[in-house]
Amino acid sequence: MLAVINRELKVTTLSVWLKALGEMVYDEYLLPTNVVNPIETTRAQEKAAAAVEPEYIARGATIVAAGQTVTQDQYNMLLSLDLVKGAEATSHLAPGVIAYLFCIYGMLLLYLYFFERDTFSSSKKMTILALVLILSLVLEWVCYVIDPRVTPAIFGVLLTALLISRKTAEAVNIAFAMSFSLLSGGSGTTLFGSDSILSMAAILISGQMTMLVAERSKKRGTLIAAGSLGGLAGAAVVVAGGVILEYSWNTSLIYAGLQMASALILSVFCVGMLSMWENLFDIVTPARLHELANANHPLLRKMMTAAPGTYHHSMMVASLAEGAAEAIGANALLARTGAMYHDVGKLRRPQYFMENQNGQNIHDTLSPEESAGFIIAHQKDALSYLSRYRMPSEVKKIVAEHHGTTLVAYFYHKAKQLQTQDGEPVIERLFRYPGGLPSTKESAIVMLADSCEAAVRSLSEPTREDVSEMVRRIVQGKMDDGQLRQSPLTLEEINKIEKSFLITLTGLMHERIRYPGTEAPT
Repeated sequence: MLAVINRELKVTTLSVWLKALGEMVYDEYLLPTNVVNPIETTRAQEKAAAAVEPEYIARGATIVAAGQTVTQDQYNMLLSLDLVKGAEATSHLAPGVIAYLFCIYGMLLLYLYFFERDTFSSSKKMTILALVLILSLVLEWVCYVIDPRVTPAIFGVLLTALLISRKTAEAVNIAFAMSFSLLSGGSGTTLFGSDSILSMAAILISGQMTMLVAERSKKRGTLIAAGSLGGLAGAAVVVAGGVILEYSWNTSLIYAGLQMASALILSVFCVGMLSMWENLFDIVTPARLHELANANHPLLRKMMTAAPGTYHHSMMVASLAEGAAEAIGANALLARTGAMYHDVGKLRRPQYFMENQNGQNIHDTLSPEESAGFIIAHQKDALSYLSRYRMPSEVKKIVAEHHGTTLVAYFYHKAKQLQTQDGEPVIERLFRYPGGLPSTKESAIVMLADSCEAAVRSLSEPTREDVSEMVRRIVQGKMDDGQLRQSPLTLEEINKIEKSFLITLTGLMHERIRYPGTEAPT
């Protein structure tokens, strides 16, 4: 009322000071006569509520059937039971959800920045992670159309664990649980409904179970089992939560079945496209290494028949490298695989290497420089073979670095002896491998294993003390020659490698028992 009077006063022809005086008088003396009595209002509301007859709805009763037109009374009933949301409840839903998701995945980036710098600083790993997240979000939309309680979290978590790292996968699992569960709904008036909380718990538990099993899996088939076990763990959480929330057994079992079925299907989908990720981004996974380390691989079978001596030497070096890598916590499967292929270049000229010769030595007809050139060339030939068979770059790196810049000592000293006869200078560069030096623990281990196996094999009836002394001399020689200066190995780790070599060599080269009445085995 005062607002109307003031508005009318302003349009009059009175002077300004009279208008101001009028507003002051009205504000001071014009008082409302109809005011709200809060006590009486509350009493009236309580009286009206008491007069309403309560309406009971039995558990499982049908409020509105599928395809039926919803009446206003039915809609009010559904609204009061929080089974639907009114228009006012969803007016800020889209911007709120977007802001919430930005917070979740922003925290994921911050975690990677502070705690997973290897992942955050790698453009390849971050590209993989971005693609996995985008693909998982697309799959989440598909799953939501099928049933809001179905989520593709296992797919993204399993891929992240295999292609990036376990710790990054754990962070992704938490982000998925916080974001995907939001769509599951359920009863309740908070941000997360009952089904959302249940879905969040199921995602967390199933993701952890999947990562735990996948970390120990070396075959692609067992990765499907890892996802299935994760789905089983999630289903157990759903059943337990259903009991707590007093769901019917039918509802709980359907929900649990959705968890297991989606986990199995998504695991098969993940494993099916794993090779594409490996080849596209040149990723070496345990499953891929296990396939490369299989003796039935075409390149290993070719080496077995065309260069059997080299094949036997490679398998011995692989055993040494695997044991040493396990001793210092390096990637044992990668070291073993790299060692198995480290001399594959000898396939081009197998008879130029002593382990493949049968009495006749072709180097007797060549100059020391020519012989050294053929020996050194096997490293370059190996890389050609590996490229032809599409080997991962980490295996290629081991093969390229396992000789470093070492000297082909036998032919170098042979050339030095000939120098005293003809007087021509010996160019040491012609007798050294071109490098580079080992830059990873696995490359350094294969270098040491290769040299130690060849040196110990040259001993005649070696004792444990002979083997120990030879291993120590070889390792010390590599260190003195600067071959390990770019590797991340510590002195403590080198000491553990020496001990591991001694244990393995002693086991591989033990003296066999001579049985009475028979000749010594050969």
